[in-house]
Amino acid sequence: MSKAVIITLTVDAYKLYKKDNTKWQINDKCTLMDNISNTTPVPPDEFLPTDVYLGKSVQWLGQCKIDDPNVNSGYNIGIDSIVYPSLFGTKTLHGKGGCVTVNVKDNTASTLVGNTPEEYSINFTIYPPDNGSPKAFSVDPKLQANN
Repeated sequence: MSKAVIITLTVDAYKLYKKDNTKWQINDKCTLMDNISNTTPVPPDEFLPTDVYLGKSVQWLGQCKIDDPNVNSGYNIGIDSIVYPSLFGTKTLHGKGGCVTVNVKDNTASTLVGNTPEEYSINFTIYPPDNGSPKAFSVDPKLQANN
Protein backbone atom coordinates (compact mmCIF):
# COMPACT_ATOMS: atom_id res chain seq x y z
CA MET A 1 0.00 0.00 0.00
CA SER A 2 2.86 2.34 -0.80
CA LYS A 3 1.32 5.74 -1.54
CA ALA A 4 1.48 9.45 -0.84
CA VAL A 5 0.48 10.45 2.68
CA ILE A 6 -1.55 13.46 3.80
CA ILE A 7 -1.46 14.37 7.50
CA THR A 8 -4.07 16.89 8.64
CA LEU A 9 -3.80 18.92 11.84
CA THR A 10 -7.18 20.27 12.98
CA VAL A 11 -7.12 23.01 15.61
CA ASP A 12 -9.82 24.51 17.80
CA ALA A 13 -8.21 27.85 16.99
CA TYR A 14 -10.44 30.15 19.01
CA LYS A 15 -9.93 28.22 22.27
CA LEU A 16 -6.21 27.63 21.75
CA TYR A 17 -5.48 31.22 20.71
CA LYS A 18 -7.26 32.90 23.62
CA LYS A 19 -4.86 31.88 26.40
CA ASP A 20 -1.41 30.54 27.19
CA ASN A 21 -1.41 26.76 27.03
CA THR A 22 0.57 23.86 28.40
CA LYS A 23 1.57 20.99 26.11
CA TRP A 24 -1.36 18.98 27.48
CA GLN A 25 -3.81 21.81 26.74
CA ILE A 26 -2.45 22.16 23.20
CA ASN A 27 -2.95 18.42 22.61
CA ASP A 28 -6.48 18.77 23.99
CA LYS A 29 -7.39 21.43 21.38
CA CYS A 30 -5.82 19.67 18.38
CA THR A 31 -6.46 16.49 16.44
CA LEU A 32 -4.45 14.67 13.79
CA MET A 33 -5.50 12.27 11.08
CA ASP A 34 -3.93 10.81 7.95
CA ASN A 35 -5.12 9.04 4.83
CA ILE A 36 -3.37 5.73 5.67
CA SER A 37 -3.92 4.29 9.15
CA ASN A 38 -5.28 7.15 11.27
CA THR A 39 -8.47 8.01 9.39
CA THR A 40 -10.34 9.16 12.53
CA PRO A 41 -9.16 12.40 14.18
CA VAL A 42 -7.46 11.88 17.57
CA PRO A 43 -5.38 14.11 19.88
CA PRO A 44 -1.66 14.19 18.97
CA ASP A 45 -0.61 12.27 22.09
CA GLU A 46 -2.96 9.38 21.10
CA PHE A 47 -2.04 9.45 17.39
CA LEU A 48 -0.61 6.16 16.12
CA PRO A 49 2.61 6.51 14.11
CA THR A 50 1.88 7.48 10.52
CA ASP A 51 3.27 5.05 7.97
CA VAL A 52 5.27 6.90 5.31
CA TYR A 53 6.76 5.24 2.25
CA LEU A 54 10.19 5.47 0.62
CA GLY A 55 10.09 7.59 -2.52
CA LYS A 56 6.54 8.85 -1.85
CA SER A 57 5.40 12.29 -0.75
CA VAL A 58 4.18 13.38 2.66
CA GLN A 59 2.11 16.53 3.04
CA TRP A 60 1.06 18.28 6.27
CA LEU A 61 -2.00 20.54 6.20
CA GLY A 62 -3.60 22.68 8.89
CA GLN A 63 -7.27 23.53 9.31
CA CYS A 64 -9.67 24.96 11.88
CA LYS A 65 -12.14 22.77 13.71
CA ILE A 66 -15.52 23.25 12.05
CA ASP A 67 -18.01 21.84 14.58
CA ASP A 68 -18.99 25.46 15.31
CA PRO A 69 -17.88 27.54 12.32
CA ASN A 70 -18.99 30.80 13.95
CA VAL A 71 -16.48 30.33 16.79
CA ASN A 72 -13.48 29.60 14.55
CA SER A 73 -14.59 31.92 11.75
CA GLY A 74 -11.75 34.03 10.40
CA TYR A 75 -8.96 31.99 12.00
CA ASN A 76 -6.37 30.27 9.79
CA ILE A 77 -3.84 27.57 10.57
CA GLY A 78 -0.44 27.53 8.86
CA ILE A 79 2.07 24.69 9.12
CA ASP A 80 5.37 26.53 9.56
CA SER A 81 7.80 23.64 9.73
CA ILE A 82 8.34 19.96 10.38
CA VAL A 83 11.36 19.02 12.49
CA TYR A 84 12.43 15.45 11.83
CA PRO A 85 16.15 14.79 11.68
CA SER A 86 16.49 11.39 10.03
CA LEU A 87 13.72 10.54 7.57
CA PHE A 88 13.91 13.36 5.03
CA GLY A 89 17.63 14.09 4.86
CA THR A 90 17.25 17.52 6.43
CA LYS A 91 16.41 18.42 10.01
CA THR A 92 13.86 21.17 9.37
CA LEU A 93 11.34 21.28 6.52
CA HIS A 94 9.87 24.74 6.06
CA GLY A 95 6.28 25.41 5.07
CA LYS A 96 5.11 27.21 1.98
CA GLY A 97 1.59 28.56 1.68
CA GLY A 98 0.63 27.13 5.08
CA CYS A 99 1.60 23.52 4.38
CA VAL A 100 4.72 21.35 4.11
CA THR A 101 5.28 18.78 1.36
CA VAL A 102 8.34 16.54 1.00
CA ASN A 103 9.35 13.25 -0.61
CA VAL A 104 10.71 10.49 1.62
CA LYS A 105 14.22 9.85 0.34
CA ASP A 106 14.98 6.24 -0.61
CA ASN A 107 18.68 6.47 0.20
CA THR A 108 18.23 8.46 3.43
CA ALA A 109 15.42 6.47 4.97
CA SER A 110 16.03 2.89 3.81
CA THR A 111 17.96 2.05 6.99
CA LEU A 112 15.00 3.29 9.05
CA VAL A 113 12.42 0.86 7.60
CA GLY A 114 11.05 -1.34 10.36
CA ASN A 115 12.79 0.60 13.12
CA THR A 116 10.97 2.07 16.11
CA PRO A 117 8.65 4.95 15.13
CA GLU A 118 10.28 8.33 15.61
CA GLU A 119 8.81 11.44 17.19
CA TYR A 120 8.90 14.67 15.24
CA SER A 121 7.48 18.17 15.67
CA ILE A 122 4.76 19.96 13.72
CA ASN A 123 5.25 23.69 14.28
CA PHE A 124 2.16 25.70 13.38
CA THR A 125 0.76 29.18 13.72
CA ILE A 126 -2.77 30.38 14.40
CA TYR A 127 -3.62 33.51 12.43
CA PRO A 128 -6.58 35.25 14.10
CA PRO A 129 -9.19 37.35 12.32
CA ASP A 130 -8.89 41.11 11.95
CA ASN A 131 -5.08 41.19 11.65
CA GLY A 132 -4.49 40.05 15.25
CA SER A 133 -1.05 38.88 16.28
CA PRO A 134 -0.24 35.31 15.17
CA LYS A 135 0.64 32.73 17.85
CA ALA A 136 2.92 29.74 17.33
CA PHE A 137 2.44 26.23 18.78
CA SER A 138 3.88 22.74 18.39
CA VAL A 139 2.70 19.11 18.63
CA ASP A 140 4.86 15.97 18.58
CA PRO A 141 3.41 12.90 16.81
CA LYS A 142 5.39 9.97 15.31
CA LEU A 143 6.32 8.63 11.85
CA GLN A 144 7.24 5.11 10.74
CA ALA A 145 9.25 4.44 7.55
CA ASN A 146 8.00 1.63 5.25
CA ASN A 147 8.81 0.22 1.83
